[in-house]
Amino acid sequence: MKKFILACALVLTTLAASAQDTLTYKSSSIRVQFSGAWPTGDFNSDSFDKEYPPFAMAGPMLQISYLRNLQGTWYAGTSLALRWNQVDLDKFAKESDALVLSRESNPWQSVFTMADLQYQAETPGRVFYMAGSLGLAFNRKASIKVNTPFGTINQPAHNNIAPAYGFNIGIIEYFDKLGIGFELGILSTKPTFEVTNQQGRKTTYSQPMPTINFGISATYTL
Repeated sequence: MKKFILACALVLTTLAASAQDTLTYKSSSIRVQFSGAWPTGDFNSDSFDKEYPPFAMAGPMLQISYLRNLQGTWYAGTSLALRWNQVDLDKFAKESDALVLSRESNPWQSVFTMADLQYQAETPGRVFYMAGSLGLAFNRKASIKVNTPFGTINQPAHNNIAPAYGFNIGIIEYFDKLGIGFELGILSTKPTFEVTNQQGRKTTYSQPMPTINFGISATYTL
């Protein structure tokens, strides 16, 4: 992840250097973005060697952001993001397994409320930016229920709020006040969830939930 952030910073530095002679800054903007969110790290685990493997799959993420110029090349704002990651039930319990009578699940879900700080450089009609975010994530653990001839495997959902952070880099092509862009970034949180075993004993564990996100955005300049 550190290598990813460093690579993004180097790319933006190069782009900014090439654009510094023609900078024109806008006061504020609203951005709506739709992305794919790919689990990484422990959030990508589907191995029963782990005590609580998440079995998270790639899913969609929707984000809306507001940014306002602070001074020069720096912008600050806020964003709200919703992320869903389905459970890979085939890895947990294959439907073709003779012991599986039925199965169902609900996805991992997170709602992020973030404060954003963005550095951007502009050429005529085009913006390059790099941004960092800090905030909170309202998380919901995925639920899994599998019925077998010997009983039911039930892992209910559980909610938790945890700190969150993000980092992204992007480009926007402007057509008057409307811009269409692409963004690559990471978004992560680490909530603590409660689980109940088959004997009814409750325990808690921390689940890292990082994703790599890539998507398209629409930006309107105010």
